[in-house]
Amino acid sequence: MFAILASAVNLALGFLVRGVIVKFGVMFAAWYLALELVSALVSYVPSVSALSDAMAAFPPMLWYMLELVRVDFGIPLMLSAMSTRFLIRRIPFIG
Repeated sequence: MFAILASAVNLALGFLVRGVIVKFGVMFAAWYLALELVSALVSYVPSVSALSDAMAAFPPMLWYMLELVRVDFGIPLMLSAMSTRFLIRRIPFIG
């Protein structure tokens, strides 16, 4: 009887250590690293005033060509398509 109880306790502790605690530690470390990486990368993103100053320097002919090829519609469309593709490939049974 004692051997059965010891085996059950050993099985439960093995599940907790391998299945729960280790995975929690790995996921917490990944979450924390991603959080710190994003906060570090935010400092490298240009401000809105820098972007508007850069766009103000565009010559009128360039603005005409950008409007002609509908860049204002195409860039958000491509960004959303690439992010959707990235997220779909992260689903284990699809990608």
